[in-house]
Amino acid sequence: MATHFDMRMKTEGPKTIIELVGDLDFHTSRQLREKLIEFHSQGVNNVTLDLADLEFIDSSGLSVLVAGLKRLRNGGGDLTLRSVSDQTRRVLEVSGLSRVVSIA
Repeated sequence: MATHFDMRMKTEGPKTIIELVGDLDFHTSRQLREKLIEFHSQGVNNVTLDLADLEFIDSSGLSVLVAGLKRLRNGGGDLTLRSVSDQTRRVLEVSGLSRVVSIA
């Protein structure tokens, strides 16, 4: 079964926004990892992930968030999550990630 996932990029003033749509899992997390690496290499150090349309996240997706957070913070920036559903918030809490990542 194919996993549905898409990313929509936009800017809001100085902020770079990535809207995540569908499932961020083992099969799709590489796409987000590569996009965050690309942004970092271009000097973009502040990224907001809009999770309003994220339906599912697994440990692979969480791993990408942790790696992206570290990379951005090492470059003097930050990773912010916004529009987090109750289900995703629960996963972030159980994993402990909610204690280290900014949630708007």
